[in-house]
Amino acid sequence: MAKESYTVNIFPAGGEVRVSAQIDKYWGAYRKGQAYDKRQIYEFASHMKVRRQRRGTKICFFMDVGANAGSYCLLPALDDRLICAAFEPNPDVFSILEENITLNDLHNVVFPYKMAMWHKKETTLMRVPLNPTDSGLGTMGTHTEVVRDLFCKTPARANGEFKEIEINCDTIDNFINTHKIPRLDAIKIDTEGAELYVLQGAIETITKHRPIILFECTKQAIAQFDHEPEDVFDLLKSLGYTKFEKIRSGDFITT
Repeated sequence: MAKESYTVNIFPAGGEVRVSAQIDKYWGAYRKGQAYDKRQIYEFASHMKVRRQRRGTKICFFMDVGANAGSYCLLPALDDRLICAAFEPNPDVFSILEENITLNDLHNVVFPYKMAMWHKKETTLMRVPLNPTDSGLGTMGTHTEVVRDLFCKTPARANGEFKEIEINCDTIDNFINTHKIPRLDAIKIDTEGAELYVLQGAIETITKHRPIILFECTKQAIAQFDHEPEDVFDLLKSLGYTKFEKIRSGDFITT
């Protein structure tokens, strides 16, 4: 009989959290029972710790944009000085995200929202792979041919078929202002090519708080929106970010 939940490490060494056995079906934040972004999660957590120490603050508030089933947003299970708002529009993996929050008793410090961060408040369509092992490749990109090409080249041998679902979107700026959040210390963005739009919806917040930003930026994914990786870097440079640490191919962190 399959396990209902089990423990995994979200750091390269250590960082134990409990996760739903459903992650075995819906790959994204986890693949083959392992956290996919272990090094990135560790680097993100390390930067937040340094930020908190330098600023002399007791609590660090961060956003997990494109949370999938939840890995970054489970960091408060390892550090009780962290608070997170996690955003995931795919209803299939959002239910697993909620389960993982419950399994780690994080209801008071991790707040999940079934919605996407975007450059404007609206309802739009998201394309979600029918193959659940590619759940992390859901996109709001409009170039269907690029989406299919992306799906077909994944190791999970997806066939490129997807369904369209209607999702709610808002901006980080609106969220911060509506919820009267006094400070944003860090943002993780992994939105399968929508990173530029997410950042465009956060310009006021970024200008005011200058958060740590961990973001994915790959030429193939961002092409789904007819953007180039340089567009993301140019926007961040215009906001005062000048140093970009490459953690892994396509993943960067800037402070």
